[in-house]
Amino acid sequence: MFSSYIVEKTACPYCGKAINMATNTENERGPEEGDLSVCGWCGGLLIFNEDLSIRKLTIEEIANLGDNERIMLVRIRTEVLQQIQKRIGYEK
Repeated sequence: MFSSYIVEKTACPYCGKAINMATNTENERGPEEGDLSVCGWCGGLLIFNEDLSIRKLTIEEIANLGDNERIMLVRIRTEVLQQIQKRIGYEK
């Protein structure tokens, strides 16, 4: 079950769009420092800071993810990118 939470509005560091919501795919708690995220506007890979702002996930951080985390991140990003394609009218 997914749980969505309102977070302080912050801009995606990739596309600049405002982000003010986070969805948890694993449990029913709000975001915490170090939680991974995907921008719903552009599919950018993000991570929450201590103050719950977001920043780009670095290549090093991606390389250090466990297999399960990496698989989950790719799966969620794929779903987000498919939704973006539908939103802009591009579907194969």
